[in-house]
Amino acid sequence: MRHLLDKDKKNRLLVQKYEYLRLIYKAIIFNIKLPLNIREHLFNILIKYKKASKVKLRNRCVITYRSRYIITKYKISRLVFKRIVLLGKIMGVYKKTW
Repeated sequence: MRHLLDKDKKNRLLVQKYEYLRLIYKAIIFNIKLPLNIREHLFNILIKYKKASKVKLRNRCVITYRSRYIITKYKISRLVFKRIVLLGKIMGVYKKTW
C-alpha cells in the first residue's frame, strides 16, 4: 500500500508543476478570437499534460492509505477516525447518545 502514497505524491508534484501552464493553454484554447489552427495545436499539446490535471488526484488516508470516505479536516478515513475518537485522542469529539 505504500506505493499508492508514493504514486500520489508524484502525481501531486506533477500537477503543481504544470498547473499554471495548463491554465494558460486552456485560456488560449477557449479564446474564439484566435485562429483555429493555433487553438488545435495547443489542444494537442494540452492532451500530453493529461496526467497533470487536478481532477485526477485522489485523497488518501495518511495512516491506512484508503481512498474512500476521507475526512478532509484530519486527512484520515472514517475507520481510523472512529478508532482514534474511541481512544479519546481527539478532544471535543464524542459518540452521540440518545
